[in-house]
Amino acid sequence: NATSLDLSASEKLENFRATGSSNITSIKFADGVALNTLYIPPTLNSLSLVQANLLTDLIFPENSENSLAVN
Repeated sequence: NATSLDLSASEKLENFRATGSSNITSIKFADGVALNTLYIPPTLNSLSLVQANLLTDLIFPENSENSLAVN
């Protein structure tokens, strides 16, 4: 089943890795989240990521089902 994650209350989250066989389709992070590493699962089609100024590693899998716009 499709899974949505709301991590909007986790401002101090530094690493998020959705690897393997996950059914995550949507993730919402806190504005200004402290993320520095983000592994996107191939099933993701919605991502809310605002002012993640510390993000240095954003990794998209080659077999992504959808294209995400990164602004």
